[in-house]
Amino acid sequence: MEKDKGQTARAIQDFTYALKLDPADVDPFYNRGIDYAEKGQTDQAIQDFNQPIKLDPADAGAFYNRGLAYADKGQTDRAIQDFNQAIKLDPADIDAFYNRWLAYADQGQTDPAIQDFTQATKLDPAEQDAFYHRGLASAQKRQTDKALQALTHAIQ
Repeated sequence: MEKDKGQTARAIQDFTYALKLDPADVDPFYNRGIDYAEKGQTDQAIQDFNQPIKLDPADAGAFYNRGLAYADKGQTDRAIQDFNQAIKLDPADIDAFYNRWLAYADQGQTDPAIQDFTQATKLDPAEQDAFYHRGLASAQKRQTDKALQALTHAIQ
């Protein structure tokens, strides 16, 4: 695969060509959006993720990836909206919970961050990062018992 060879620009050209052949195919939009995001071209990535969302509003991955692009642009409110939708469509997506927490943390919203990490630990009890971050967020709220419990679990 070209992307694995570091040929993102060529992959973008190929996806653009594929879209000329079949503009209703969501996969080239999705994949080109990922490549644009990797290149730091977030506006183009967002435009490409808009297409799969229009064509298939149940595409949790498109909402998730568009949320990442919004987060990269510093548009945390929009990122949270997309992560919310991704989680609604795929409640087992631990990455969406994790990235929504990062957006909440950027906004200084500790309570929803703790809720997200609690949910992440339920989805994957072996996810030490979730326990670690839940412990840090609890410490910020001066909930020392909860912080100690989560941080202890993170290092076990």
